[in-house]
Amino acid sequence: MHDVARAAGVSQRTVSNVVNNYEYVRPQTRQRVLDAMAELGYVPNAAARTLRSARTGLGRWSFRAPRRRRAAG
Repeated sequence: MHDVARAAGVSQRTVSNVVNNYEYVRPQTRQRVLDAMAELGYVPNAAARTLRSARTGLGRWSFRAPRRRRAAG
């Protein structure tokens, strides 16, 4: 994303806004970013996005060891 921002002459945040289809990016700026992405062959990585946002879709799971029963007697 850093390379795309540098090639387009914008911030990384602007590149992120374009990738995430944020509506408040000027059309000419969006096009510069898209052109830079095409020129550099940049493709957003879904796995990296999941790690970055910490949303895996698995929820929060907690596993506990089963309790031992005491022997009678």
